[in-house]
Amino acid sequence: MLQEPSTGKVLHRLQFLKGTPRVDAEFSRDGRLVCVIRHEQHEDQFSVWDAVSGATVWDSSMPMPYSDRPLNQVLETINASRQRYDFTIKTNAKSLLFLRSVRSDGNPLVLAHPVGLYNGTEGFFTPDGQRFITHEESGWQSGSVRR
Repeated sequence: MLQEPSTGKVLHRLQFLKGTPRVDAEFSRDGRLVCVIRHEQHEDQFSVWDAVSGATVWDSSMPMPYSDRPLNQVLETINASRQRYDFTIKTNAKSLLFLRSVRSDGNPLVLAHPVGLYNGTEGFFTPDGQRFITHEESGWQSGSVRR
């Protein structure tokens, strides 16, 4: 539940699918948004709410806040660097592109604490919010979240 701190009034009840194996909820660093990541079998599903009003900023019934073009550019860059490209990388690239695009003010949605992405990839944002650092079997990796 998303509640108003001063009164305890319920602003929004977060709905989840039955059988969702893992759910992470995290505030943005500025405390204005709440991001929920439902880790589904084949990809992560996001929902974002305004932490003050409880209004939905984005949920899966809405169009993605980005086009396929920037995703394809990211994937082409990965391929050109001859790094291993697989379903996990593509899914996590989509997640980071979502976080980069969902805010209406043009800033990336930088989460306050480490967050898990698809297939157990865990990571955190640098203090300036410009890079996302992950640790996988191959070691520490970083990628930009700014446009």
